Amino acid sequence: MLPDDFPDAHSLINDLRPEYVIAVEGTFYALPQSPQLFKQMLMVSGFDRYYQIARCFRDEDLRADRQPEFTQLDMELAFTPLGDMLRLNENLIRKVFLEIKGVHLPNPFPRLTYVEAMNRYYSERPDMRFDHELKDVSDIFMESPFRVFADSLKSDRIIKLLCVPSGAKCYSNTALKKGDIYNEAVKSGAKGLPFLKVLDDVEIEGIPALVSSLDLMNKEQLLRRCSAGPGDLKLFAVGHHASALHHPFTASNPEDMEDLSSARAHAYDMVYNGVEIGGGSLRIYKREVQQKVLEIVGISPEKAKDVVMDLNDNIKSAAMDENQLPVTTIEGMVKPY
Repeated sequence: MLPDDFPDAHSLINDLRPEYVIAVEGTFYALPQSPQLFKQMLMVSGFDRYYQIARCFRDEDLRADRQPEFTQLDMELAFTPLGDMLRLNENLIRKVFLEIKGVHLPNPFPRLTYVEAMNRYYSERPDMRFDHELKDVSDIFMESPFRVFADSLKSDRIIKLLCVPSGAKCYSNTALKKGDIYNEAVKSGAKGLPFLKVLDDVEIEGIPALVSSLDLMNKEQLLRRCSAGPGDLKLFAVGHHASALHHPFTASNPEDMEDLSSARAHAYDMVYNGVEIGGGSLRIYKREVQQKVLEIVGISPEKAKDVVMDLNDNIKSAAMDENQLPVTTIEGMVKPY
């Protein structure tokens, strides 16, 4: 807590939205969540690359795989395409696993776009050890008399299906209707848990209204869509199309420059067994693009002068021609938890 006779410090803290205030010999230091602006200005000033092993403090919700204090390898490189950054990080992790554990990792690592990961696993950090993919079955229920699905599709929602091999024999109808499995679905935000079981004679049973809404063609489509066989369990979920967020200093995908408000990020994450262990992005290096992005997120040019701390001025003064900037920065980090 800062003393009340430091109003300027309080104002600074509110603007920067720090996570920690550190007192050292009577002086108080506010640590913003990410020192990205300082690192980006360092690169713009002429450093072509650097790395640091940084001790980090972040005020995030505690989870089994995350803690408020950790150490990460932090890298910034200029004139580096995204593909080169991915290869650098992959080579690093391959070397670590080989020398420490004697494990040979694939080259290259399997890669998924954000859209692919969300469509197949509904997670931006899927655990690839479990090959249970979600299947989009919205088209099968487009004209369905099953009101729950029909009304959802009219509201521009989607219907996904998860097939659990041999699940029909492992989970009772009671567990699926009002028991543990049902309760877990509700905790995750579902309003219910429609399900179907594939019997030994390849007939199906489950929620009566759902079963009766399926004709022979729809049943066959469902079975083929998820390669379901006798004894398998099919779980349904209704949801919205997923969208990603990224911070306002991340460069947009070159294909999306015409609409920056919905542009995809030029960024990546590295995931190990469902845990994000690294990530990075290409930074915005054109002054007019940075200003436009800040305006989109509600930061006026006047406010940006304070919040961004002259980053745009640094970018402008770093090049004779803003279209031929001497420094384009890409950040990467590996952060063990």
